[in-house]
Amino acid sequence: MLYYNNSTGRVISSEELTASYGTDKAIPELGIYELTYQPDFVPFAFNPVNNGTYFPVQSNARVEIQRLVKAGFTEAEAEALLDG
Repeated sequence: MLYYNNSTGRVISSEELTASYGTDKAIPELGIYELTYQPDFVPFAFNPVNNGTYFPVQSNARVEIQRLVKAGFTEAEAEALLDG
């Protein structure tokens, strides 16, 4: 499971959490929060939600690449198209 570490601005896995803090649960007191869902991408940013979780935001470029791949381009071709 993945969590957001607000102190470092990055994702932390439950394995890292257990190794560092001895638990696989969110620790809001240390700035470590649950995500609203488990992303299958590297988040571009994180937005706080009023229920104490963080929403992982996907970059628009990544969304566009996925659309182009669905349209029949390879991922490399899609990236090249977006790079201009």
